[in-house]
Amino acid sequence: MKIPFGLNAPVWQLEIASIFLNTETELLLKSRNVYPEKLIKSGFEFTYSNIESAFNDLV
Repeated sequence: MKIPFGLNAPVWQLEIASIFLNTETELLLKSRNVYPEKLIKSGFEFTYSNIESAFNDLV
């Protein structure tokens, strides 16, 4: 989405969010590049091939 900024959040908000997301607080603060290589190799097919088509379906 090419957003050049993030929102500031106090630590307590991140801790609450990590509980709901069932993850560690540290993972909320770091970017991760994730590629679906294993899913695609196992035959998984995404409903939307790119983010633009997913956004277009929201309208």
